[in-house]
Amino acid sequence: MAGVRALGRLTWARIGRVLRANAREALAGCKGAGAYLPYGANAKGLATDAQGAAASTKLADDLVKYARYCQSPSAAMETLDHGESLLEASPEGQIRVALAAAEIAQVDLRDDLVEKYCTKALETISTVHEDLNVKFQIEASLLARHMLTTSYIGLGRDDLVDDLTCGYADLDLSLVMNKRDRKVLTAILEGMKGRVDHSIGAMDLAEVNWEVVKELMGGDTASWDDDHRLNHVMKDFTTFMDCRGHANASHYDEVIRRAEVGESQLESAFGLWDSPLAQRELMLDAKFAQAQALIKQGQLEEAEAQLERLLQDLGDSSKDSDPRIALTIMKLADIYSASHRLTLAEGLYRNAEKLLAIEGNTPFHGKDSGVKRQGDPIVLALLEHSYSMLLAKIPKRESEAQAMQSKAHAHWMECAGLQSSPIGDIAKTSVIDLRCRKVYYCPSKN
Repeated sequence: MAGVRALGRLTWARIGRVLRANAREALAGCKGAGAYLPYGANAKGLATDAQGAAASTKLADDLVKYARYCQSPSAAMETLDHGESLLEASPEGQIRVALAAAEIAQVDLRDDLVEKYCTKALETISTVHEDLNVKFQIEASLLARHMLTTSYIGLGRDDLVDDLTCGYADLDLSLVMNKRDRKVLTAILEGMKGRVDHSIGAMDLAEVNWEVVKELMGGDTASWDDDHRLNHVMKDFTTFMDCRGHANASHYDEVIRRAEVGESQLESAFGLWDSPLAQRELMLDAKFAQAQALIKQGQLEEAEAQLERLLQDLGDSSKDSDPRIALTIMKLADIYSASHRLTLAEGLYRNAEKLLAIEGNTPFHGKDSGVKRQGDPIVLALLEHSYSMLLAKIPKRESEAQAMQSKAHAHWMECAGLQSSPIGDIAKTSVIDLRCRKVYYCPSKN
């Protein structure tokens, strides 16, 4: 197969045709020994298992590489679906292709498809686990659950997150023979648990899991193993410490640096966790978290510059309706409000609300117009709270400020476990996760 970068010079429609043709060649290349698609048996003879496995591995490699470089998510997923049909006798290849499709769907913010492909991968693992390499089985299972966790947290489906965490018990990491791999995979698993507990405000439970990670990797993230599989764990750990008040903006530097290195180094990789797309998404999320930390530290100019760069990065690769853009301009509005650029701030708050809205409920202003909000109700409450504070600064808009504060309070009452925590306190200590559009916080203790 021509290199992925050579393929980049073709139109994406032609790429799909070239890939499928090369896939057929790769598998048919065993015919000299008597093999037929996809691997093996025919009346005239049998190809060796090694030849069939090599052909299937090449096909899976090519499919994953193509998907990660395809500029059209829908074209990438369509090609992966087609390629999977050529891998019927290769469960490992099918799992790799399904997880690559889930990865593309997650970048495209298609949580429904993330669930579809991850569930397919987990079902295949469950069905043929005895035929799979133990390390591959555990890595694939962890990756599927990691992506599902991100989607379910973003959707506010705590019930599904709970079901997922109950399934963690079936992962016996002691079966991984390589000591370093076992340590890294254990840190990933414990980090996933800590992230889930943090997402629902169960800080004591999250603390237990993050303590395990600290024992494995160390409390200083700069000393962690140089392994890109740990980068998202590092980011979630830093967010937890940030909410606890034990981390500041500089602590995100290591996450950003490693994610940037990971994105660069994995350009030609095709392993399960070797996604440059995932590393780029992680880098953007860490930059957004760092900007929020800068705001807390009063470094508004630095935070503003960071958010403006982030908007540029998001604009280059995302849809106009991307809710991550809404979150970014919401934080920019906070900076404008704090620096008394009130007109600019109000425009950004309004735009953020529009980008977070989908059909079904009411907008911030005006009569019921059939617009429904999407996302974490805590995000909406924080946005409305900030907007009300802005309105209170503007002469003759006190009544609007009170009405907006009432809306913020109504959304706050929807947030389980937060009713006793003042919204202003959460606003000062929370961190919004860009990947799953979720507010991570440290609730007040009664």
